[in-house]
Amino acid sequence: MKFLPAVVALVLLASSTAVAVNVDNCGTDADSFKLTKATFSPDPPQAGKKACVTLKGTLKKDITGGNIAVTVSNDLF
Repeated sequence: MKFLPAVVALVLLASSTAVAVNVDNCGTDADSFKLTKATFSPDPPQAGKKACVTLKGTLKKDITGGNIAVTVSNDLF
């Protein structure tokens, strides 16, 4: 159980460095998924380094397979 406090601390630290960004949903009303929030960690992303992008949204129906196309742009690079 000594491992659990360390995991909680890491999750809190990671979530504190993720910052919400403006979200533009380029889809249509017919889409099964509507994007509502996106966060980057680290923010801002750094050239040549890995970044984590977390997308949140709502589903209109269950999705059991398929593909997703995501375009991420950053005017800083």
